[in-house]
Amino acid sequence: MEKYVFKASEIRYLWKHRGSRDYELKYLKAKGNSITSIIFEDIRNGCEVSGKLVASPREGEAYHWPRLQHKNLAPLLQVVSINEKI
Repeated sequence: MEKYVFKASEIRYLWKHRGSRDYELKYLKAKGNSITSIIFEDIRNGCEVSGKLVASPREGEAYHWPRLQHKNLAPLLQVVSINEKI
């Protein structure tokens, strides 16, 4: 599997132009060159939510993500595709 490393500026650009209008990108946390957390604000209720960036998920993964339920997992609110060549 090929590993993708996105720069913070690339993530901000993609979200601005291809992201969901329900969530505003608040900030990115990074460790070294890797983005470790993406924090959004839910525009509808003002709550902070965590995001995950996944490059090219397999079809089976995307199908099962909404169905994952466990006490140690945050619920999946929405899947947003921001496919774009940078």
